[in-house]
Amino acid sequence: MIGGLSTFDAVRDLVEPDDFRVEPARQIWRMICGMANEHAEIDPITLCQRCDDSGKPDLRAVIANIYAGVSQGDYFRSARQYARSVANASLRRREIVALTEMLAEAQTTPDREDDLLARHADRLHALVRPSSDRVQAGSDTVDDLWDETLRRSKQTGPSGYRTGFPTLDRWLHGLRPGKMVVVHSPPGGGKTALAAHVTVNVARQGGGVLVFTLETAAVDICRRMLANRASVDALDLLSGALGEHWARVAEHSDFLRGLPIRWYDSPVLTPATLHSVARAECRRHKLALVVVDYVQLMDVPGERSRELEVNRASKACLEVARELNTTCLVLAQQNEDGATRESKAVEQHAHVVAAIEKVKEGGEDERLLRVRKNREGPCGTIGLYWSGAYQRFGELTAEGGLVPDGVVDRRDGAGTGGQGGGEPGGVAGVPQADAPDCGGRRKRRAPGAEQSLPGAGEALSGRNGVGD
Repeated sequence: MIGGLSTFDAVRDLVEPDDFRVEPARQIWRMICGMANEHAEIDPITLCQRCDDSGKPDLRAVIANIYAGVSQGDYFRSARQYARSVANASLRRREIVALTEMLAEAQTTPDREDDLLARHADRLHALVRPSSDRVQAGSDTVDDLWDETLRRSKQTGPSGYRTGFPTLDRWLHGLRPGKMVVVHSPPGGGKTALAAHVTVNVARQGGGVLVFTLETAAVDICRRMLANRASVDALDLLSGALGEHWARVAEHSDFLRGLPIRWYDSPVLTPATLHSVARAECRRHKLALVVVDYVQLMDVPGERSRELEVNRASKACLEVARELNTTCLVLAQQNEDGATRESKAVEQHAHVVAAIEKVKEGGEDERLLRVRKNREGPCGTIGLYWSGAYQRFGELTAEGGLVPDGVVDRRDGAGTGGQGGGEPGGVAGVPQADAPDCGGRRKRRAPGAEQSLPGAGEALSGRNGVGD
């Protein structure tokens, strides 16, 4: 009221009318906001005139009392500090109201504990008003771009985490923060196996991974990972008939145990739970990748149609990627026409969309990874080798051989051998003598020295978020 438009611009992002405790103050602040939007001068006289024009002459006395109380002080300099005090007091009042209502709801609701806690956490998070600090000058954005370009110019290879598919890494420049990547296929097309492949490779590079598995139990996906790493038939692992392979399975079990992978293992997942669990895990462990398997299985209460449910679930995945500055790998079911099932919004929200397809007139061990959308790079088709027995994907060369995955283990303390939690030697962790016969398609590679951050492959249960 005293500092004019310049002071208003300094505090308008901090205070809303409802932040004021008494109604006359709310009405005066609404008038000030209206005058600022009209680019009108703001001072006690024009404000009193606005009161008269609005049919609220009783506010003139309130304005006079405010002016008499602050005109003698250094109000201009302290306006922003005072605005923060008003906003903080308002936040405390809203917290008290929310906590009181949440306590009453906890005593009466029949909802599951995890759904109730997730809803409460989301409600408390929503109390915090988005800060204007997210708004920055165009020059600052250009400076950030320049710094990022200089940093990348000193790097060799992708700037993000490698997926284990070199061509895909080149097109995407790796899995980068803030991106939503969608992979879809028909049922049984290999989505989960491909996500497990990417999960292990990101974790090998020291990136924390959080996997929300709705369709398949975490222990079953771990079995696939172990079959892949140890080159043991997944059916033999399931039956326990390992014979002479026990030592190798134990070695690679220790390797997987040391990877920074966390599991949320529950068939029930709402957008609120996705947000709250991902935020909590990101505070405890820096997350490079969040995996959702798969988006159509998410529960979205309150929507009028199935399409809107999938739309909201997909939007929640995008929000997690942007808010937590991580990559969100979203798996989705595919229609017969090749589009994402039940909602086109999944592909619209994504930065990258790829489909796993079988090769027509090809063998059972051949797949295509067709990149259909890439906002910051080329699209195209990548030939893949698929081993159902070992639950293993690999990129094929034009001659039918396997391309080295290019992933270097960067966890602290990892070495070239299987001791001390390091990377076991051989082709993708496969001892040279036991490398599978892939019809001439697999090229054998010598083991390399590799290093990575210790972590724990821990499971988060759907009930309480804590694994055994």
